[in-house]
Amino acid sequence: MKLIARGKHSFVFLTSRGTILKKFKPNLSKNFEKEVHFLSKLRNFLFVPKLISFDPKNLEIEMKYVKGQSLKDIIKKGETKELLYTINKVLDICFLLDSMKIQKEEMHRPYKHVILSGRRVVLLDWERAKETKKPSNLTQFAQFLLRDKAVSKLLSLDREHLTKLMKEYKETFSRNAFEKVKKNLSPKI
Repeated sequence: MKLIARGKHSFVFLTSRGTILKKFKPNLSKNFEKEVHFLSKLRNFLFVPKLISFDPKNLEIEMKYVKGQSLKDIIKKGETKELLYTINKVLDICFLLDSMKIQKEEMHRPYKHVILSGRRVVLLDWERAKETKKPSNLTQFAQFLLRDKAVSKLLSLDREHLTKLMKEYKETFSRNAFEKVKKNLSPKI
């Protein structure tokens, strides 16, 4: 096994089988349980890594390896078409998660949590996710888009107008409000 990432809560290894083994630190069993819960609950969606197995005793999760580019790398490369495609997909995923009352967390700093693998966008790290009546995935991601200078410049965002649209969205979580936000956040490809 080869260590490929070291996080606050876990270590991530690439196995000889070409899968990922995520090993949580001993005192973080709740994070392990959350990750297993959400990977299982969302297993029918393409935006989560495929769960292969998990070991509660050793706090290990085996997942299919998602090979691709991180959002950070896409932004750095300055590939407008790839970036706009990824943003559109992430906006749709955020709306779906909000509709399901699932708070992903990390959407206000998704640089390494969003992977573009071919035409598939995958969200990594579900260990902090939770179910809540007032999720804010779309709000967090919109704030990220406004804050990141390269992205904000590319999209020519109107902060005041977007803030108004986000407030409307947070009140209703309706598809209509979402479509207005999406239209303003993501120009057509």
